[in-house]
Amino acid sequence: MTARVWFSVLAAAAAVDRIPSVTATRPALRPDHKQGGTQYADAFQLIWCSSPVFPNETLMIQYGSATPLELADVSVTLTPKTGTAEAVTLPIAHLSPHAISIVIPSTLPVDAYQIAVTARPGVAANITANTPSVWWVQGDAGETATPGGWLRAFGNSLSLRQPFGRPPRGKAPPPGGVSLGARMQATAKRIEAAARRGDWAAVAELGQAATSAANVASTHPSFAIRDALSTTLTLIPVTCEDHLCGDGFDGSRSRTEPIVLMASSSNLSAYSASFAIPTSVPAGVYSVSLSNGAATAGLDSYHNHTHPHVHTVEIRAAAAGAWSNKTFSVVDAGCSASLTNTSTQINCTDAVQSAIASAAAAGGGVVAFGPGRFYVDPPLLLPDGVRLVGAGMGKSALYFRNLNRTNPDPPLALIANAGPGRFGVEDLDLYTLAFYVAVIQVGNTTDGVRIRNVRIRANAYFCQNWDTRTVPWSLSSEENCDYYGDRGCPNPWPWHNQPALMLMGRNFEVTGCDVWATWQVIYTGSTAPATMPNNHSARGPWTHTAFGRIAGNTFWNGGNCHWLDEARQIIYEDNTCTGASPTAGGNNIASYSGGSAHHVYLGGNLYRHAYGNDRETMTYDDFGQAYMGPFIAVTAQPDGTGILSTPGGNRSTTGGKKSNDVENFDKVVVVINGSGAGQYRRVLGWEWADDAKSVSTWHLDSPFAFAPDPSALVAVITFRGRNIFHRNVHEDSGAHQFYGVAIENIVAEVTGTRMGGFLAFGMLEGEYPMAGYNPNLYNQYFANEVTEGLRADHREGSLQSGNFSTFPYGDPVAGLSEANSFSVLSAASCDPALQVDTQINRFLVFRGNRAQGSGFLVDAGADIVVEHNAVDGFAAGFSSAPYTRGGRYKEQPLASPPPFVLTNTTGYEGCPRWGCNHNCRGPADVVVRGNSEG
Repeated sequence: MTARVWFSVLAAAAAVDRIPSVTATRPALRPDHKQGGTQYADAFQLIWCSSPVFPNETLMIQYGSATPLELADVSVTLTPKTGTAEAVTLPIAHLSPHAISIVIPSTLPVDAYQIAVTARPGVAANITANTPSVWWVQGDAGETATPGGWLRAFGNSLSLRQPFGRPPRGKAPPPGGVSLGARMQATAKRIEAAARRGDWAAVAELGQAATSAANVASTHPSFAIRDALSTTLTLIPVTCEDHLCGDGFDGSRSRTEPIVLMASSSNLSAYSASFAIPTSVPAGVYSVSLSNGAATAGLDSYHNHTHPHVHTVEIRAAAAGAWSNKTFSVVDAGCSASLTNTSTQINCTDAVQSAIASAAAAGGGVVAFGPGRFYVDPPLLLPDGVRLVGAGMGKSALYFRNLNRTNPDPPLALIANAGPGRFGVEDLDLYTLAFYVAVIQVGNTTDGVRIRNVRIRANAYFCQNWDTRTVPWSLSSEENCDYYGDRGCPNPWPWHNQPALMLMGRNFEVTGCDVWATWQVIYTGSTAPATMPNNHSARGPWTHTAFGRIAGNTFWNGGNCHWLDEARQIIYEDNTCTGASPTAGGNNIASYSGGSAHHVYLGGNLYRHAYGNDRETMTYDDFGQAYMGPFIAVTAQPDGTGILSTPGGNRSTTGGKKSNDVENFDKVVVVINGSGAGQYRRVLGWEWADDAKSVSTWHLDSPFAFAPDPSALVAVITFRGRNIFHRNVHEDSGAHQFYGVAIENIVAEVTGTRMGGFLAFGMLEGEYPMAGYNPNLYNQYFANEVTEGLRADHREGSLQSGNFSTFPYGDPVAGLSEANSFSVLSAASCDPALQVDTQINRFLVFRGNRAQGSGFLVDAGADIVVEHNAVDGFAAGFSSAPYTRGGRYKEQPLASPPPFVLTNTTGYEGCPRWGCNHNCRGPADVVVRGNSEG
């Protein structure tokens, strides 16, 4: 069958089926086999490897083995997947109980690398590095796309082009003189022209020639870091009852030809790829596979517990989602006086409500505001399909009646949905100059809300001052908002955040807006079902913010700029967040409701001026768990899922602002220690047994790749992971930190100026078995930079106490983690029960980062790569006497530490020269290579 091609020069290389990234030699699990029971004596498995990885860089490979590996027995062979380069046997750079590290030879081309590891005679396993991993796809309509629209793929190793936008150093010109990228773009245009005239023979010939050219070029040394490996997306039409085509899909396909799309080169990276959809693409459901030019993988995306393995995307005809353009004029409804007499505030509420009702009766339409001022009483509740549309920002303005906290009783939102469906607000200015709870609320039953080109000025302190003009509702936080949701709270959770935009729905868009908010600008979150029984199947579903796009906006935040609680599949890019008050805080991705926050892309944003609260310019937040302890077995199921069984009765509510219990079961199970530690699986459901003599069960999306040790501990925790932080800028703010649970995240090409550095901050709070295990796992930091290492330090303790005599300049810097630009640290219990191979940070990579005026610190964790980083003008040395903080003895670092520090902490009383951490054990198995000091 001839593939139909648009914008593609590598059609022949586009594979349809997913290529597994791991191939094991151990026997396959039978449906009734129990992991954690009898171990195979020769069991050996490669579980994960760090990607992307390029020549002269360290590849870390996680493994599981039933017996310890001996260095003399282990051998590693690498074979480039494309081109003509031959297999090479590589020396082992480092062997730990959990990982093998090798260095990719600098003479090899950029490629996907097939790795074969022999653990001992007759026992081997394979894994392929630089195989793309497609975490999720998102279209111009959110969860779906339209002909003439676009699809974007997010994940890791989506492109193997020149990394980080830097030209290769000391390389020869590419073969042929002209760059291969330019030649391929020219060929793409020829293929497009041939496809449009139906000349499929020419398409096939051109595609084969381009593929051959790429393969030849890839063997040339100049191709070591080049853009010749193009990224393509293949859409295969399928048929299925569920448009998500997740579990249970039989793989049947229609007879329509496959479609191959080439990624746009303008914003292509290893973590994001954009694809234009030609208008001629027919509507339908398509399976998705992506090729980075060297390897191919299919989409396998976790949306939620009911759709844990989504492999498809739907393209819908644009007409199916078209908005009605029937116009219902507010002026025609009787609101003309407010246009001509600005000195008299004419109440337009009746006219606006009449126009809204007329638009709703017509099945949707435009409520049109001409130029001028419109005074209205909230709330404006918009039925399905109704849009409020003005003449443009600065031309049409709605002024909402001034509200008090108690008189009249304020609505929870000034504009909101009246029920299920969608609404729009476009080309308007919105003014609220007194108390408000939320300005626009996108409720949890909405789908497809559109907020475009809207200016919001939500200033609850308008024309006030600190002395003679004070608002009557200015109360303490405890009076104004009960944090734990007591019924006496006037603004129940989550409205206590008082955001300008409360985004709780699906498939929404917020673009081109200009928002000034007294408190938070954006809040997202989840909504709990009505009942909370022990068995998840007896309750209603949770709803979460999902498939939203927030782009090209200017935000001014008095509190936080964005509070992304339990958000999923969100594009947040090209926005500017500026703190607009002395107490403006930072930003987060959180799991306060006890579930998960995943698949968030934050790219090209500017964050600046966060001086309030903890100042984190970006943080993960909330901690705790539902269970921690031993397990009985993991049983593989015929459908490919797994059942984890654990002893009953050990129900943990450790930590967590919302008592991070089993109530919200959208969690993960993590193996804490033993061979295969760090593996995680998503929880699809659970049945809790309160009786300690009974058994609790947890339904997993799949069994573990390597059977955990029978004596291993497991934890059921929230999930914050597979999020991407790319090319953001942070100025005058606190740390960019993964606080608590952070799994498989990417931080790349982020720039910080006078900010608190980058922290990997795993946590283990409390004593076993009620301790909260919240680790950092599989996170990678690439080409980030701190341009000015000196900043305003975090000093809330002395400032709140008013005791300026002991610390006249604020709280002293307590350790190198507060002085350096890149740090790995932990807050952990000293409980001996948790000190057997229990690390809070595992499988981390820091590569190509740069710090000015501060250095790097690895204070806790295992299997960490610190490579090709640079420190300029290092001056982090300082010295002072020991002191006590928070009840814990702290030893101040002494002067002149090196720019790259690995501590060896043994406890609070046995601090090393460069200072204590909060952990009872120091780092282990850290590969430090190719770093420089200038």
